[in-house]
Amino acid sequence: STVFNVAMTLLAQFYTSLEQDYLQVSGSILSNFSQAGLVTGVVMTFLFCANTMLNCLETARAFDEFVRKRKDAQRIHKLPFPQSHMKPLKTLTRYGTLVAMRMVFNPIINTLACPMVAGF
Repeated sequence: STVFNVAMTLLAQFYTSLEQDYLQVSGSILSNFSQAGLVTGVVMTFLFCANTMLNCLETARAFDEFVRKRKDAQRIHKLPFPQSHMKPLKTLTRYGTLVAMRMVFNPIINTLACPMVAGF
């Protein structure tokens, strides 16, 4: 990835500034548990990001469905502009609070609490 390439370039520049060959730098080999921990950290980060993205899409779909099906979430045609949107915006705000809280807590529960309960 790009971040890895930038990190490697900066590391190579750092060792070059110390007049060391960065290809000759060696360290201790990581244990299996350390490698598993690194992989788990990367995987859990990707799962959290994917789950958050899916929840954002689900929230947008829920808002769209709510506005299309509910009459009280649509503008009032009898009233002029500012007044025609006041009551529908109150309805949308109430609904949006619940959906937003669900969107925030769902990825946290799925990527943090579930692995802890499973023993990872």
